[in-house]
Amino acid sequence: MNRVRANGHLVTLLEGLPLNAVGKTKQQKELAMKVPCTLLFSFQCYMNCIKTPISVITSLLLDTELDAEGKDIVRAMLKMRSENIAATEAKYRK
Repeated sequence: MNRVRANGHLVTLLEGLPLNAVGKTKQQKELAMKVPCTLLFSFQCYMNCIKTPISVITSLLLDTELDAEGKDIVRAMLKMRSENIAATEAKYRK
């Protein structure tokens, strides 16, 4: 989390992604509490709230202004997102 917050350019890119209803509610709470960009309290929560195709997140890797650490974080996001999707699908298969 702290690494994400420290990378200002990455935070700016992430804040531009569309969020689901839960994410929007959490974002409003952040604004009301005047908490500086916590990315919806936790990174895991943020990843669950992004309402966008994985291709959009992958396209962040092509951003030339994103430093190496930012790209590592995006790769971790992609891995976390695919693990979340796999877990959800496995849950419904049972």
